[in-house]
Amino acid sequence: MGEALAERLSLAGHKVYGLRRTVPGNTPYTPLQGDVSDAQSLHAIPEALDGLVYCVGAGAQDEAAYKAAYYSGLKNVLHVINQQATPPKRIIFVSSSGVYHQQDGSIVDESSLAEATRPATRWLLTAEALLYASPLPGCVVRFSGIYGPDRTRIIDQVRDGTAVCTLPDNHILNHIHRDDCAGVLEHLLNLPEPDALYLGTDCEPVTRNTCYRWIAERCALPEPPEQEALTTAGPTRGGNRRYSNQRLLDSGYTFLYPTYCEGYAAHLTPESNS
Repeated sequence: MGEALAERLSLAGHKVYGLRRTVPGNTPYTPLQGDVSDAQSLHAIPEALDGLVYCVGAGAQDEAAYKAAYYSGLKNVLHVINQQATPPKRIIFVSSSGVYHQQDGSIVDESSLAEATRPATRWLLTAEALLYASPLPGCVVRFSGIYGPDRTRIIDQVRDGTAVCTLPDNHILNHIHRDDCAGVLEHLLNLPEPDALYLGTDCEPVTRNTCYRWIAERCALPEPPEQEALTTAGPTRGGNRRYSNQRLLDSGYTFLYPTYCEGYAAHLTPESNS
């Protein structure tokens, strides 16, 4: 996502910096070496930036990894830039829709209660609160299930025969393509006065079974088999809720891939179907 955003901004004529633990070669941005876990290394962040996008990966699905990446890392970045004579004009924190817990099929938007039921995602909400408490203007984007280049798990499950349509059909997928993630972030950087929070999700939530069957038909593959879902205790990742992107649409953003159909079709080339 960060690379895609940097490429978009560079093509638009902006000077872009990218902070990484190791400095790669041939990037669409000016690389800076630093680690969000090491505050001393963050003095490489230039002053007088128009915007700063905090987009990191936890690296693991456990509480310690989420705390280190999202809360402690953001805390270190805010500490350093708050000491700058000319800090960034805007900070965008990339969060996750995993902070929602609704399981009743309801429509979820920015006003819905976010109450992380997993210890890991609790640190996302804590980091969001940290940003809002900062004196710098902050904006949070909670992205839903990201797919796209190198994120083709649903397609792979259908093609390798591991996809199963569970009954009842109430597991809802809320998608957004990687390129739209980058587009949303660019859009929010350019908005004169963005809201404090946006749900980054496309225009058509879909049940997992429907998505599986659509991909199978598109690839001329057999429909995945059906089976009764096993009853499990506790919350599951994803779940039975539908995210609304109305606030994002009202802000003027136009999706490259409005639904899963356009997005997955872009990755179902003749070569990938064979």
